[in-house]
Amino acid sequence: MSILYEKSNTGDDTYGSIGGDVAWWEGQTFTPSITHLITSIKLYLYKDAAAPGTLTVSIRATSASLPTGADLCSGTYNANTLTGTPVWTEISLGNGTLLAASTKYAFVMRVSAATDQARNRATNPGTYASGSAVYSGDSGATWTDYGTFDYQFEEYGGSSYPADPLLRVSGIVRTFWAGVGGNGVYQAQLVEGGMSTTYVSPISSRETQGIIPRTTPTPSGAGFQPEDYEKWLVSNDIEVILKFFGHFPSYQDWLNNVWRLPAK
Repeated sequence: MSILYEKSNTGDDTYGSIGGDVAWWEGQTFTPSITHLITSIKLYLYKDAAAPGTLTVSIRATSASLPTGADLCSGTYNANTLTGTPVWTEISLGNGTLLAASTKYAFVMRVSAATDQARNRATNPGTYASGSAVYSGDSGATWTDYGTFDYQFEEYGGSSYPADPLLRVSGIVRTFWAGVGGNGVYQAQLVEGGMSTTYVSPISSRETQGIIPRTTPTPSGAGFQPEDYEKWLVSNDIEVILKFFGHFPSYQDWLNNVWRLPAK
């Protein structure tokens, strides 16, 4: 179920035009109050002509309160299907991206048509305190803050999770198995309610082999390696990862914040 996080969705009394020139982009900065995975955004859209083309909406980081860098995630919508009447329109952002609390981001809007425009309703003067409308005349290379209004938007995402791993995880099972016949593996499992995530990795030469489970690596073993972390990331859904960590973990997070907690 999607949760509404940041928004500016009341008091619209003007609009901003997206396009008219393929290099003319519009955007809005916003600041999440809660760390979460953004998955979609709703805009109050309409059009001024027949064929604005494809509307692309993306999320970007900011620098000095202006969009910067590459898209963190993006989605598209056929703006030709819009009418002259504003409608709240949801654009999926695919797998989304993790937004950190108290960090400013921007959503960026552009259309593919050379002349026809899409429009998003706005409020002037703006009432959203944690961001503002911005524009670019060179396809996002440079940006300027309008300084006067906010675009209408609603930003949606998945569940947020406590920052403390002991509050997130109700049970941790960590076992380092040294198997029979040279088939030793590390096995680590996290359990939260009815959900669990398990990682199994060959021990190879990293662990003294035996036939009994161990709750800690032997001194001769190096423990989990960066390649284990990479394999674990790709084998788990991002929602599961966030439920256990509260954020997208680095390798050190993966080692220190969860796997090395005392087993319960």
